[in-house]
Amino acid sequence: MYRIREVDGLDDEIAEALAELHRLTFFDSAPVPRFDHGHWWLVRDATDTVAFAGLIPSTHVSNAGYFCRVGVLRKHY
Repeated sequence: MYRIREVDGLDDEIAEALAELHRLTFFDSAPVPRFDHGHWWLVRDATDTVAFAGLIPSTHVSNAGYFCRVGVLRKHY
């Protein structure tokens, strides 16, 4: 079973965990996003953090947003 929880990207430990997952899922193919902007989620299995997602507000539509980044460790596809 996986557990998903919203996290605070301003928290240094959370930002570090998000950055590490980003490195493990995107390698060098995408720049590391700003974790202090938008809403972020971490996904855990029984023992490890295995995925993340970020949503930022749309600059074109009010009351809307879009996923700016989603990463899942290959083992958990």
